[in-house]
Amino acid sequence: MTSESRKKKRRQQNILPFTSSQILDVGMTAKFLDVSVDTVYTLFKDGELPGRKVGRKWKTTKAAVLRWLENSINSYNDEVATDTAQD
Repeated sequence: MTSESRKKKRRQQNILPFTSSQILDVGMTAKFLDVSVDTVYTLFKDGELPGRKVGRKWKTTKAAVLRWLENSINSYNDEVATDTAQD
């Protein structure tokens, strides 16, 4: 491999801030969350789960799913704490 081809490869690798294993499609997201593919499609379409449609396919990242999950858990805990405090 020449020096120029190594530089070109490095530039190509730096285009995306994620590796391909961090990018999830609908099936991978469903497996990751342990829910059905239909549930993931619904979450994407309703704008609840962060994702982007690329062509005809939905894509997201593990980091985005984990943030969404953490925020959902925190919101739920806040609601429970508020409800408990009002009782």
